[in-house]
Amino acid sequence: MEKKEQIFSSLLKEDTKHQGLSKKGLILGSIALVVAAYAVVQSVTPSQPAQNESFLSSQNLFINEKVNIVSWKLVNPLDKQGELVQNIFAAPNGDLYANTRLSETKYPYTFQLYKYDQDTNSWDTSQSLATNVTKVAFTSNGQAYYLTNNKVLYKASNSSQQIINVEFFAISEQDVIYIRPEYNFNFPSQNYGKILKYDLGNVYLVKVDNFFTKQMVILNGEPFLIDNRYNLSSNYDSVKADYLSVAYDGTLWGIIEAQLGQNYFSQKLAYFNKQDKKWYSVSRISAHSVAALNRFQVAYIEFSQEKNIYISEQATVQPEYAYVENQETSYSVNVNDWNVDNDEPTGNDGSNNNTGGSVDSGPQVKSSKVVLNDTTLLDSAGRKYVLLTSETEYRYYQSSKLCFKATRDGFSSNKFHENCDKRSSYSITLVKSTDGKVFGGYSTKPWRADGHYSSSYDSLVFSVDKAESFEIKSQADHYAVYDHIEFGPSFGTRDLVIDFNLNKQTTLLGNSFEGSYDGDTWEERAGFLAGNTTYEINDVEVHLLSYSENDLFPQEEFY
Repeated sequence: MEKKEQIFSSLLKEDTKHQGLSKKGLILGSIALVVAAYAVVQSVTPSQPAQNESFLSSQNLFINEKVNIVSWKLVNPLDKQGELVQNIFAAPNGDLYANTRLSETKYPYTFQLYKYDQDTNSWDTSQSLATNVTKVAFTSNGQAYYLTNNKVLYKASNSSQQIINVEFFAISEQDVIYIRPEYNFNFPSQNYGKILKYDLGNVYLVKVDNFFTKQMVILNGEPFLIDNRYNLSSNYDSVKADYLSVAYDGTLWGIIEAQLGQNYFSQKLAYFNKQDKKWYSVSRISAHSVAALNRFQVAYIEFSQEKNIYISEQATVQPEYAYVENQETSYSVNVNDWNVDNDEPTGNDGSNNNTGGSVDSGPQVKSSKVVLNDTTLLDSAGRKYVLLTSETEYRYYQSSKLCFKATRDGFSSNKFHENCDKRSSYSITLVKSTDGKVFGGYSTKPWRADGHYSSSYDSLVFSVDKAESFEIKSQADHYAVYDHIEFGPSFGTRDLVIDFNLNKQTTLLGNSFEGSYDGDTWEERAGFLAGNTTYEINDVEVHLLSYSENDLFPQEEFY
């Protein structure tokens, strides 16, 4: 697949441009005050974020190409006991920061600010860059501004001048700083529209009609707000938004609410397409917040108890596969490995005559064929695919990689994690019992060994023999997959759990995944996958899946 690469943004490559801005007197820019705020002098220890290498490569694809993020890297968890990541922030040079909260403290909470270390893929917790900072924003030349938990805004390199009573603040592409003051702050109305001089820069007072504000960003040079009911201040596809991030190329990212059922919503990572004015989700990821550097370089906090952080690693030019939230789904597909209707493939290898094209079936697509190139478990005729059924997920993958096979690598959970952890966000697990039953699970989260459950509302468990798939229950989303060094690939609370230390495995379908109605007794329904609630393992395979034909799985990482 042809890739076009270029340096995407001059903000990432031209330090001389930053210096030029400084010489022209644009070090600080203007400060526009939304409703009101005033400056006072207090003593706070200054801190200047270091300007090291980007946490993401500055090599990007042309903006006018249809580009998808197909690979995410899991950042190593914090090594500080009792600290929880609250938010993440991206600097124009690519540096990534996170603020944490000490879980044992009571209100007012204690916050710390750390920087991401690309070499170790972890947070540099050797020293905190600042204490009690809840929000960080940057000018185009990399100057950081901090907002503390007691509503004080100051420049990181010079804390002697401050603005207090600040509820929110944001910085535009033109280095204009907008401030939303604390609700109880009242500034004389006769000063609206006047310019007041402060050492921090110019303060321009602007009145905002919407008083109760959840978040504020600057989009196209104007304040853009989320109110306390998750509505946007402008009509951006009429979605409910929980969080917004404006990248340094002007791209709007957000966490928007997607309805999965009558009473169940999910917080989806999405970007706003300016051309068709619609929101597109990225790989159907459920997220808590997002920090965007540009259209393709983003980091997000997973919507889970662990609040894991992922960074985009790879973007490829290929047909657009993202879907529009709250709109009838449309797709443009050009791949032979996707069965766009419900007909069985014609060849033993899973091939068919579909050459792609526009597919408008959207949610009506009930089956998706996933080709597994290296499997030997499906049947003696050499079948190389599994057929998943789902009403909510449209899948196609152009390649697969067998990372673990028990009869080849050993019946060992350690070997499974060594071969498969953090290699891909998408995988198929196949299990074959000594009775010849073949079943498995589909995961949209990378495997790891951290001892926690992970949320994945579109994960599945399935029976190959009976051609049935079972989705995660809405109330059990946080128990979709289980990652533990002593267990193999595991789904739900014992729906499908692999423990190589046991001679007999247990499967209890219906605990976390929707159960089968095929059977008169509970034991028959719970044992639907293996034909019984207990079984012995003949073999286990784990296949990593990719939207891209090339380079997602570096050869040196496998054998």
